[in-house]
Amino acid sequence: MDVEMSSGVISELSVSFVHPDGRKVGGRIWIGRPEVVDDLESRCPVGLDGLHERLGPISGNDTLQALLLAVRFVASLLRDFQERGGKVLLVEDDEPVDLRAYFGSLIG
Repeated sequence: MDVEMSSGVISELSVSFVHPDGRKVGGRIWIGRPEVVDDLESRCPVGLDGLHERLGPISGNDTLQALLLAVRFVASLLRDFQERGGKVLLVEDDEPVDLRAYFGSLIG
């Protein structure tokens, strides 16, 4: 079963990714519900659909750590995309997404 479907998406934003070469792709940034794997591990599914087609879940010692590490991981991938000249736009009006408003200092 797909991790995203079994866990449920708890947060998402529909966006467009504009690559440095000008190619524009519809996408979605999402975080799934963290789940306990066992006494020592929890996992949180994440996705950057349209940018990275298949990301594995992020692991932590508990569901809070897994969730927070997942948010950091997504922020890191988005920051890297922007640093390479990519843009993240709102679907509704093609305005740039203020990723600092979402991720604070994790974006830089």
